[in-house]
Amino acid sequence: MNTIVLVLLSLLALTFGAVVGRRAGGALRAAVDGFVVAAIGSLVVFHVFPHLVGALGPWALLVVALGALGGWLHKRGDAGGTRTPAFGVAMTATAFAHAVVDGVALVGHGSESVSALGIGVVLHRVPVGVAIATVLHERVGKRAALATAAALAIGTVVGSFGAHAVSESAGTFLLIVQALFVGVLLAASMSSTTGCPAPGSSGPTR
Repeated sequence: MNTIVLVLLSLLALTFGAVVGRRAGGALRAAVDGFVVAAIGSLVVFHVFPHLVGALGPWALLVVALGALGGWLHKRGDAGGTRTPAFGVAMTATAFAHAVVDGVALVGHGSESVSALGIGVVLHRVPVGVAIATVLHERVGKRAALATAAALAIGTVVGSFGAHAVSESAGTFLLIVQALFVGVLLAASMSSTTGCPAPGSSGPTR
């Protein structure tokens, strides 16, 4: 799938999630969360992961496991929100940094499996939008929540189009980044998808 289309879809998904978070009831949010988890799991297991194993060999298992561990540890260490300016700045900065990695994952480089990972990124932006509009809005206020959403959008664009400038010799590096992201994505989607987005993941935390 075309990179520009995926980037636009990811931004629309983020916006849709925010609207759902502000206007929809708990039942609809739960239904959206369930759909996202099922869709991401299917994409990763049946499309993305087999390609990574074929390209990286057994090392793909280790890299994915490290990514999942990192996502899980961050969620476990999340001590709760605060309205201090430092927290808002840190959240915005980390959201931007991870969105750049998200953008790299959106780049297909002609591979159907990487395109599937890109679709997974798009889908997971829905619960991230929900989290920004609900939990993050309550933790750091409206301005910081909007800044985080803007950082996600800008970082995604920077990462996706910056990846096109990477030479083919860096293909293995991109595969490793994608494998790490698969682990983080799995950890995020299999935990609660109605909390605050974690700095080290594209999904939210409690």
